[in-house]
Amino acid sequence: MKTKIKFNLMLILLALTSTILITSCTKEEISVVSDSDIPLGMSLKSAEEYGLVCDLIAGQYINVGKVVYSDDEDNLIVEYVATDGWMLKEVHFYAGNMQDFKNNCMNKKAVQIGKFPYSDSNIDAETWSISIPKKDIASPDGDGYLVVAHAVVYKGGQEETAFSRYTCKPLITLKTFFDDGTWGASDGEIFSDDVHSWCNLLGTNIYEYGDIYHFNSWDYDGNAYVEVSDDGENLIVEVFSNGEPLLTRTHLYVGSMDDLLTNFMNGTCPDYENLPYEKPDEEGSASTHTFIIPFAEITATQNCPNSMSFQEAFDIKRWGWLSYYSVN
Repeated sequence: MKTKIKFNLMLILLALTSTILITSCTKEEISVVSDSDIPLGMSLKSAEEYGLVCDLIAGQYINVGKVVYSDDEDNLIVEYVATDGWMLKEVHFYAGNMQDFKNNCMNKKAVQIGKFPYSDSNIDAETWSISIPKKDIASPDGDGYLVVAHAVVYKGGQEETAFSRYTCKPLITLKTFFDDGTWGASDGEIFSDDVHSWCNLLGTNIYEYGDIYHFNSWDYDGNAYVEVSDDGENLIVEVFSNGEPLLTRTHLYVGSMDDLLTNFMNGTCPDYENLPYEKPDEEGSASTHTFIIPFAEITATQNCPNSMSFQEAFDIKRWGWLSYYSVN
């Protein structure tokens, strides 16, 4: 199953899969409901209202679910949700602050998963949740509670170790040329205040199931659109002509804003002709241009404000992430 997540240039929206919505039904619990149970008009983008939703990443790049953090007056509430056929086998969870974590869950710079205070080793289910009294949690840091969620997940005969992280999704901008001589830049946020120049248009980041984004320019008036999805290991960007005119060339950027500003700008405009990805590989017209980009090539998850890697935090090579949950 593919998942998609949408977020705008300066606003990261938290991610949900195509088949579930995680919502807070009461202050005491979080429920997972099917699409058929979602009230009409409720947006999948409203996940941020319920606290913090972190991707559950296995094998460093495979998205196997979510970890949802919320709170009521007295408790921190945590729910693991495995998706796309993955199942939870065991979990280990920590909440507190950095110094307490170092004192109680590390040994000579090695993170000791077995010392996490909350765990379950016999789950065999898609979901697992816990409500932790705040009075039992070490005082939060300035950024909020330090939370570290670990899981062992399996799917068929495949078993993986997973950690949750708040993921900064990559910026996506592209420009497509058509065989009638026109071109279009993807719909999205304006890069500068000069709204009269299409060269300043950056494509919206598209990463949520079912969203479609079109193209615009001074003279293009067609139906081309772009979709972005993933298969767990690769970002997939697909451009469709939807009839005529056909596509002749597409230039694509995927990465961080800092990288774009440093390496791929021509004055105030993205230097579309020299962006790192281009289709097609040979001359000709096509109805579709498809880009498959491994997550390992994308650097946009670096310097994510709500998460840091174990290596960043402790200068150790074991992979995994710390995140912060701010209680209102």
